[in-house]
Formats: sequence, structure tokens, C-alpha cells
Amino acid sequence: MPKPRVLVVDDDHANLRTFRIVFRAEYDATLALSGDEALSELAAGSFDVALVDYAMPGMNGLELLVRMQRAHPEVGRVMVTGYPDHPELAEAARTGIAAAVVMKPWDRDALQRTLDEQVRIARARRAGASGGDAP
Repeated sequence: MPKPRVLVVDDDHANLRTFRIVFRAEYDATLALSGDEALSELAAGSFDVALVDYAMPGMNGLELLVRMQRAHPEVGRVMVTGYPDHPELAEAARTGIAAAVVMKPWDRDALQRTLDEQVRIARARRAGASGGDAP
């Protein structure tokens, strides 16, 4: 089975590089610096999960997840933030816009468990939609 495809969206180059280095053995990561760039990547390819930073200029992470939920509901959606007390984040998790909210700095093992669970769910959704067996 191919590595899970993860779309990582963050306006900070260092955060993107860190993810790619830390998880290079586990995931096929595509990096995007903005919500618009992420939407272009989603239109061009298939992903299992998106890991999206909340605070970005232009389209913030929550706006991106809402658009993803409408256009790409099969993709798992995980929000990353350094703002744990923001009321929008609790609402996003409660309503399912974000399947999970992960605090920065993230713990490698906890983040991997979250991403792996979202990959499993996304692949099961796709298998169900195509009439196949879930992996």
C-alpha cells in the first residue's frame, strides 16, 4: 500500500520543513504556504488528510477547512494552532469541520496517531464510495 498522502498547509517555511523531515518515512507530504495554494493542490491530486495551520494571512485555516469540507469531504481535516483558547477552534472540532485540533508545538507520536486515524477514516470513506473493502 502506498504511503498516506498528507497536505501540510502553513505560512511558515520552517514548520513545513520540520514536518517533512520528521515524517518523511511515514507520509508522502505535499507542502502549501497558503489556503489558495492548498486548494490548487487539492484540485490537482488526491490526499488522505490535510494538516492545516489556523493562523495564516489571507484565508485562515478555518476558512480553508470549511471550503475543503464542501469540495473534498473525503479528505481528513486536522487543524494545528498555537492559539488554544480561540473559540472558533472548539466550534470547528465540535461541528466536524476539523476532525482534530492539535496544539503547537506538536508531539510527534500524538500527531502521528491523529494523522493515521484520519488516513484510516479517509481510505475507508473512499473504499465505501467506490464499493470496495476498507483497508
